[in-house]
Amino acid sequence: MVDLDDLNFEIYIKIKIVNVSENEDSELKETFSKECERIEFITINPTLQHSDNEIDNMLRAADITFIVTKGDEEHFQLANKVAERAVSLGSLCVGLILDNESWDVENYFDVFFKISKENILPIVKLIYVMLTEPGLIGLDYADVKTVLQDGGEAVFAFGEDVGENASVNAVKAAINNSPLKTIFKDSKRILLNFMGSSDNISMFEINEGFQVLLELAHPNANILFGANLDDSMGENISVTIIATGFGELNNEDSENNADNKISSPMSLDIDMSLDIEGWLRKDNKKNKEQEQDDDLVPHPNGKKVCETLSNMRKELAKANNIPFESKDCDFNGLCAGTCAKCDSEATYLR
Repeated sequence: MVDLDDLNFEIYIKIKIVNVSENEDSELKETFSKECERIEFITINPTLQHSDNEIDNMLRAADITFIVTKGDEEHFQLANKVAERAVSLGSLCVGLILDNESWDVENYFDVFFKISKENILPIVKLIYVMLTEPGLIGLDYADVKTVLQDGGEAVFAFGEDVGENASVNAVKAAINNSPLKTIFKDSKRILLNFMGSSDNISMFEINEGFQVLLELAHPNANILFGANLDDSMGENISVTIIATGFGELNNEDSENNADNKISSPMSLDIDMSLDIEGWLRKDNKKNKEQEQDDDLVPHPNGKKVCETLSNMRKELAKANNIPFESKDCDFNGLCAGTCAKCDSEATYLR
């Protein structure tokens, strides 16, 4: 008889990279085989004829399809066809466009980056790590899809620092030393990820960096954040930002996003006690018709708040060498910390 406790249940995200090129690019393929071993690398030659059925067979079962292509008409026409087939099969489709100065992109991609070749690996690896490796604050496929799907042109930025205020300086470096500097406030959707060693990165560090990004972003942007561990980083902390949805912010969006936005992963007083009641409460909105009977309305971003709440309590319990027992949210992780069970977690922390 199999002991279920001995089995490693792992959420498996299928990612494929399609290289639209006459050459396989063995160097790029080898790089991905080392850095992202579960990613399937496919080359489709634009000088050959490919039927929809052939392309579908190559792409089938992919949750995310990255398409690497040059910016000339022949390559782009095939890349666009591959993107159309990928989307029709239900895949999130990300374009990685090289040599892009001479043309504008009109395509079937959910989102696309105009990048240099050396940035292919960082973008793909970021999403790969977030979805396949455990994190201090995890992001799932739905989170990534929220930011990337129908996102249009996207901008990627990276920053890294070491020592005091490393997360703060890394966020500033990512924004100020990239194309994001002048257009960051125009982004409707932002994906933020922190990376550091288990001995060096903490919820406090994450909160400090997050607060800086909040100050620099549009006040109604939808920001999703995560944090992954990499013990090879030593004392360094890195930040990666993907911004999409440029120009989508309007008055209607602003009103909706103002209710849904999570303002902070945590807030710490100088004595290291956790003061979370304010930001938990303001991020859960009740319908006026339900205020009398005090029924809660599940918050759209509540899952992220509830997960963060549990992580905060787990970290505090570990620091004080006391037992940790997580509560099950009454709203399946969507209450933003305000249902009875999550409120007991918040009370514990307060």
